[in-house]
Amino acid sequence: MENEVKDVRFAQTSPRTIFAVVIGKDDFEYYGASSCRNLEDFDEDLGREYAMRQALGKLYRKLNN
Repeated sequence: MENEVKDVRFAQTSPRTIFAVVIGKDDFEYYGASSCRNLEDFDEDLGREYAMRQALGKLYRKLNN
């Protein structure tokens, strides 16, 4: 599926929320988000991973429809 991804961008919109934007070869943007309840539990790397998984899941579903 990597060959279907043109670019990936991340944005931290609050101290405990991260968004991932996967830009597909079709120039469509697939969004994923990750947030935690307690700020003390926030882990930026895990947040990026979870947001990226969610965005890639949307791309995967589109490719398989």
